[in-house]
Amino acid sequence: MKLTLENYNYDNPQEVHGLWSDEQATLFTNFPYLPTIEGCQLHLIKMKEYYGKRCDHFGPYALRSLDGDFLGLAGADAGEVQGEFEIWYFIHRQMWGKRVAKTAVSSLISLMEASARVTSTKAEVVVENRASWLFLEALGFRRVETLYGAHKKNGLAWDRYVYRR
Repeated sequence: MKLTLENYNYDNPQEVHGLWSDEQATLFTNFPYLPTIEGCQLHLIKMKEYYGKRCDHFGPYALRSLDGDFLGLAGADAGEVQGEFEIWYFIHRQMWGKRVAKTAVSSLISLMEASARVTSTKAEVVVENRASWLFLEALGFRRVETLYGAHKKNGLAWDRYVYRR
């Protein structure tokens, strides 16, 4: 699937509402389940503040089809160590299995590599999210660690794999 990465502008809570109001889709992400537009608006304010504090992040990016449809979000957060970034992505459930994540993350990695600011890229994925870790492996990421009980949501804890590229 062809798509574009564009800087996310935070002004359309309806777009992200489709992502964040899907309780099952948010389960294995760091994004909260937000069933209301008001909750999305508040979270967008927090997100804008977070990304506004440091200009060295990549994104967040809105993922859009060539027709302009919103498909999800992606980015890479700067780590504590200069040159280290952690990629993340959240794709609309309707787009799962259609290569949107793979295309988006491949485009993001190309953008990061072209910047010459990146020395290390990592990603973390919940062990039960097999589709995500398989596609990371297909992109050349290698599993380097398991964080036991590291993903906590809804009073439950799951293990996470750490991948590096």
